[in-house]
Amino acid sequence: MRSYYPVVFIAAYFFTFINDASANNQSHEHPWNKVFSPYSDDQSELAMEKDHRWEICTKMTASANTAAGAVYHQKIDTSKHKSMTDLEAKQLLFDTYPIDTESFKDQINQKIREIAYTHWQTWTDVPYPTDVTIEQTTWDWCIKQPLKGFWELN
Repeated sequence: MRSYYPVVFIAAYFFTFINDASANNQSHEHPWNKVFSPYSDDQSELAMEKDHRWEICTKMTASANTAAGAVYHQKIDTSKHKSMTDLEAKQLLFDTYPIDTESFKDQINQKIREIAYTHWQTWTDVPYPTDVTIEQTTWDWCIKQPLKGFWELN
């Protein structure tokens, strides 16, 4: 039987993280934490495309951070008297961020999995960590992607 614990954990963490970020003025220090993109006031077609990419990259950055947190918690969970193996950690990410259609969404999921697994040890559960490796790596990759792929995403 398939466990839904990883999905529930990720959803709960994401909800907590978003509430903490919106309650604190420090949340605007990084581009992925800003409420509006620098393109949101411009109604040109190019600006709207860039604004849409900004929104998707913001979501992707939060997803990668949440996924890294899930791996972190699973790998260091001593209540089970054993930590998660590398294979189990990768399976957690595969289940949460599937790749099945070779779409741009699959490219994003692949990158989330890669960044989360590579940088899970840098994850911290404080609301505004000084080490933003996960977020910065995700943001840097996403914001450099061509605009055309983002229109298939909501």
